[in-house]
Formats: sequence, C-alpha cells, structure tokens
Amino acid sequence: MFTMLKNKWVQLLAPVLVLWLVLGISKFAASPHSIMGETMWEVILLAGPLLLNLGWINQPIGLTSTLSPHKLMWINWYGIFRALLAIMVIVIAIRDGRVTAILRAFVLAMFVGLTEEYVFRGMILPLAIRAFSGKHQIFFGVMVSSILFGSTHLFNITQQSLLATSEQMLSATAIGALLAAIYLRTGNLWFVIVTHALQDFPGIAGPSQGMQLEMSVLPLMIITAAFFIFAWLLLRKTKVKTVDLKRLGLTPII
Repeated sequence: MFTMLKNKWVQLLAPVLVLWLVLGISKFAASPHSIMGETMWEVILLAGPLLLNLGWINQPIGLTSTLSPHKLMWINWYGIFRALLAIMVIVIAIRDGRVTAILRAFVLAMFVGLTEEYVFRGMILPLAIRAFSGKHQIFFGVMVSSILFGSTHLFNITQQSLLATSEQMLSATAIGALLAAIYLRTGNLWFVIVTHALQDFPGIAGPSQGMQLEMSVLPLMIITAAFFIFAWLLLRKTKVKTVDLKRLGLTPII
C-alpha cells in the first residue's frame, strides 16, 4: 500500500482523478448555474487537490521569480495581451452599467485560474516531468500535463455541443502547453494564474458565460499551432537549460 502511494504515476493521476470526480458531480448535480454558484464549486474543486498535496504528495509550488522585469515581460507577453483585452471588456461593461456583473465574472475567472493552475501547472506539470527521464522529460511532462488539462474540458459537453467541446479540448491543450512553458521559465505560478483568469474573463463576462463557441477549422488550427509554437520558443534547447527544476522539487537535467 505504502509502495503504491510513492508511485510516480499514482501521485500524478490522483489529483486529476479527484478533480474530475468533483467536477463530474458539479456538472450533473442540480447546482445553481450562476456565477456565485460556479465560484462555490471552484472553491470545492481546489480543496481536494490542495489537501492531497498538503497531506501526501508534497509537491513544492513556485510563487516567486528571480528573473529581471525585462525577461518577465517577454515571457509573459500573452498575459499582457489578455490584460489589455480585459481592460476593454471592463470599460465597455462600465459604460453599459454592468459593474456588478463584471466584478462577479472577474472573481469567478480568478478562482478558475487559481484552481486549474494550482492543479495542472503547480502539481501535475512537475509530477509529469518527474514521471519521465532523459533529456526530453520536460517535453513529455509538458505534453502529458497539457493533454490532461485539455481532457478536463470534456465535462463541458453537458452544456455545449460535441463539436464545441472538441474544439475547446484542443485549444485548451495548446494553451496549457504555453502556460506550462511560462511557469517553467518564470518559476512563479501567479503569472499563469492571472493569465488563465484573463483568458477566461471575457468569455465568462459575455453571453456565452465561458462556454466554447463553435468556430471554423482553419482559425482553430492556426490558433492552436500558434500556442504550441510559442510554447516551443519558450522551451527551446537554449532556453530549457535555464529552467530551475530544483525550485519545483525536481532533479536538474544533466
């Protein structure tokens, strides 16, 4: 029993399975489909993996960065871009008199970002890297954690079409790769939490309330490819050597 609890793959999958279990209950339970109701479920979603980490897995979470402001701005360019879009959404909402609604949407977006980034980048990413070995272990860790992140969006099929859900899973996998690269390069989970929240905020604040809108194949493929390319640029051979694995409780690659 104790040997199984120390297994790398058991520790990797346990937080995901707990998250999926609670997420499944939240999707099929007769819960209020409101921003406040969704926020409550996000708190519950975070509680399970958080308790697992504190009581068993003990995966260190990076919350500070030693990089210069110039490097941080370059690495976090996507977060800056999303911040500018969020400001536009807020300005329009204030103009339309939807201040309370926009504040609630922002709170929910922050909780979604906190929960999903803590689990998939804070815990799953380093655990996935640890599960592999060799010079490509970071690549495999990023892909496994991103695929698990994308797969989590399958639960949204209860509220949207199969096509929209498939598109969301694909785009989420690509975004997950970029967020993983940002976390590894900066060593600071707060950057990806805020970027994730800013990514979701316009959708939550809009009429779709965070659900995926169907789009044509070509734009989807271009966007997906762009995220993967930017992730690769951040973790290309010359840059991956700068990743401080020790801060995440991992053995440096020799």
